[in-house]
Amino acid sequence: MRELQEVRKIDREATKFELKSFIPAMQAISAKDSRYRVSFVTFISKRPPTELFNEWSPDGFSQKTQEHVDFSLVNLRRIIKRADIEDGQREIQGKFIVFGNQKAGVWTALTSDDADFFNTGLVRFLELYRPEVSRVYASTDEMRKIFDILSQDLRTEVAVQKAVLYSHLEEGEVTFRKGLYRRLFAFAEAEDDYVDKVEFKLIGNRETLLHAFLARDATFYYYAGRAGLIFSKIVPLVVEVATRKGRLFSNRARPRGEAVLNPIQIEYEKDVLMSPGDNLRLVRALAKLDRGAVTVYHLNPYVHVSLVDFVDGSSFNIYSGESDKILIVPNFNCTVHSLMRIHEQINRDFQEGSLKESAPHDLTLEDFIGA
Repeated sequence: MRELQEVRKIDREATKFELKSFIPAMQAISAKDSRYRVSFVTFISKRPPTELFNEWSPDGFSQKTQEHVDFSLVNLRRIIKRADIEDGQREIQGKFIVFGNQKAGVWTALTSDDADFFNTGLVRFLELYRPEVSRVYASTDEMRKIFDILSQDLRTEVAVQKAVLYSHLEEGEVTFRKGLYRRLFAFAEAEDDYVDKVEFKLIGNRETLLHAFLARDATFYYYAGRAGLIFSKIVPLVVEVATRKGRLFSNRARPRGEAVLNPIQIEYEKDVLMSPGDNLRLVRALAKLDRGAVTVYHLNPYVHVSLVDFVDGSSFNIYSGESDKILIVPNFNCTVHSLMRIHEQINRDFQEGSLKESAPHDLTLEDFIGA
């Protein structure tokens, strides 16, 4: 991370640094290097991530942590061994910073090392701590609201440079190029697509205040402009999405020996389960969950399936009691990580809806098939 060298130039005697000291360093480097990128990923962990890192390291990884004023600096090394790699192995090495709020249980990691280190090193490293570490996913509506707030609070236009969208019904990506963000989200709604990634510029008084990137998997990049806006605006808005979903998905497992359940409901503004074909599409979407298994108990006129997530042993019953609702009912084992995965799977391969919290209750037949 080149920023460390810039920060150390300012105070060569310092051994501890603050996160805000990286802001001028990021701006200085971006002004000189058009290929510069700082990559961020936000995730959920009830425990401080460095506690997990120091307890054990996944196979092939090694790390050393250094504590600073309001962040931890992690030196990460990964050895990948595969027969199809020249000499049988390759090494990935770099540094990343992790910071966050233990009370909220939401953290953000960042690095300016290359994309290979970010994706194959840092992100993969975090994912191997699942289910204690959970990725975060924003819906198209949540992404739009982030841009709404940026536009209103900063009195700027959000100019899309490039965006990637996907259809709920067809394979392949759709590319949207250059236009105001409102056009992008209006286009997505009209075409029944979901927004996956957006490269954008914040423009105020004919000046580019920030050039950045945001994806629905809570990864985002800084390219150029006022780096402080990343920390004062983008990070808090993404953390807000993560905090809200983390709270909703927490403590949902069914207590052993008790009949009371803690279901979560996905509601839609239109009827999305009108026919046996719609029901089958929902089942097929759930069946695509990586390392999961679906058992179908009922398909018509209502859906009732059981889903097991083999990543952490979480299990659920999923029902469609009405044409505009899906009910997810956790069983004895249920994690935030698994609920996040299932909700995103439905959003991507079936239809995006609004999460609603159902009050704990004893489920009856009416909950599943309606009045």
